Amino acid sequence: GMVHMATWLVCDTMRTSYSYWPKSAPGYAPTPTVAKEWLKRVRDDVAAGKDCPLVQVPREPLDNFRLTARLKSWAFMTWVVARYPSKWVELLHKLYRQQETAIAEEEVAKVFQEVLGRSVVEVDAELREWIRHGSPIGKASGLPQ
Repeated sequence: GMVHMATWLVCDTMRTSYSYWPKSAPGYAPTPTVAKEWLKRVRDDVAAGKDCPLVQVPREPLDNFRLTARLKSWAFMTWVVARYPSKWVELLHKLYRQQETAIAEEEVAKVFQEVLGRSVVEVDAELREWIRHGSPIGKASGLPQ
C-alpha cells in the first residue's frame, strides 16, 4: 500500500512491479496503472460490500496479494498517513513485525486498538466512508471525485 501511495502521489501512476502475478500464472489479468481506475474499482467494491476487510490486509500473503487487498491497502495507506500522521509508522511496525508467520485477526485487532485507540472495525468503517462515491469527507480531503 505504501509503495502504491507513493508512486501515485509522486509519479501520478500506479505502475509498480512489486508482488505482481507473473503473466504466465493461471487467471492472470493486468492490473490497471491509472489511479482513477483503482479509485473507481475500490469505490465500486465498497458500494457492493465486496471490498477486502481491513483486518485481512496485513494477513494477505505477499506471494499472492489479491487485487482487492492491493486496492484496499493503497486506499488505507493514503488515508492513514493523513488521518494519523504521528501513529501510522508505529501501526505498520507492529502489524508487520512477525511477517514470517501469518498474523491472526485477533492480533490485528489488538494492534489497531493499542496504536490508534479504536477498533479495526471502526477504522474500516471510517475508511469506507472516506472512499465511497460522493463522500463529503473524501472530497474535502482532496480525494478525486
